[in-house]
Amino acid sequence: MQKKLVRRALCLLGVCVVMSGQAFSQSTPVQTLQQSFETYAQQTAQEKVYLHTDRSAYLAGETMWFKAYLVEAARHYPSNLSKVLYIEVLNQEQVPMLQTKLAMSEGAGNGFLEVPPNLPSGNYVLRAYTNWMKNAGAAFFYEKPITVINTFRPFQVPATGPSVEFDTQFFPEGGQLVNGLPSKVAFRVVDKNGKGGSFVGSVLNAQNDTIAQFYTYKFGIGSFTMTPQAGQTYRAVFKGPNGQMFTQPLPRAQENGTVLAVSSNGPDNLQVKVQQKGAGQGNVHLLVHTRQQVAYA
Repeated sequence: MQKKLVRRALCLLGVCVVMSGQAFSQSTPVQTLQQSFETYAQQTAQEKVYLHTDRSAYLAGETMWFKAYLVEAARHYPSNLSKVLYIEVLNQEQVPMLQTKLAMSEGAGNGFLEVPPNLPSGNYVLRAYTNWMKNAGAAFFYEKPITVINTFRPFQVPATGPSVEFDTQFFPEGGQLVNGLPSKVAFRVVDKNGKGGSFVGSVLNAQNDTIAQFYTYKFGIGSFTMTPQAGQTYRAVFKGPNGQMFTQPLPRAQENGTVLAVSSNGPDNLQVKVQQKGAGQGNVHLLVHTRQQVAYA
């Protein structure tokens, strides 16, 4: 089943395919799906924080001045959901060295932090978040690198140690891999500080045959295409610029299910392809949204 959607204004698309047999009967109109999504978007509002500082480097003993902006993530309008913003300075071990609270009004607030005279020279991370943002996890917090120079203490250069461990995540485009159906799999490789790594690698099956090859783009993000087969297991082998290597197993493929694929079909067109395998899959509903605003249903 293929559908071409002409939506020039939709630069960022979220595409949801919901099985009729799972949440909706075949007789339920698609408007019900759209209304349910809009209700969900209202009940799960998200916030974004931006912190504008007077500088990016400070001497120990100086004052760090900043202005905070708090907006709703969907439309970037000022958010009144949270009234308190939490701000902290983390060292390289992710330990808070400075902390403060800032009162927010109509999505804005002003404040400062006193840099202690005894704070060691080094690179730090300025982080800001609200209590509501904790629901989505620390990955959604605002972070900005800053430097502190203490003229009375030497700059601390970290000693060379073992290679940094990397966290790898795989994201099949349709939500899951299904045996016999081609799928595009996105992945992300970051270190313990959340910085993306530069890697090349291959996807191997249980017989060590190469199924796909890949490399990372900016921020440690990449993708590859594969067609999993029944009875097989797969793993990705990563090789970094300094020769470091590690392997990561891929999610196990399902025997039956639905696979979604979105591709560009020209500057003004998107092609959405849905494939199903297995009895009883039924009809599907297609929902396209951007910034939690429904564009097509």
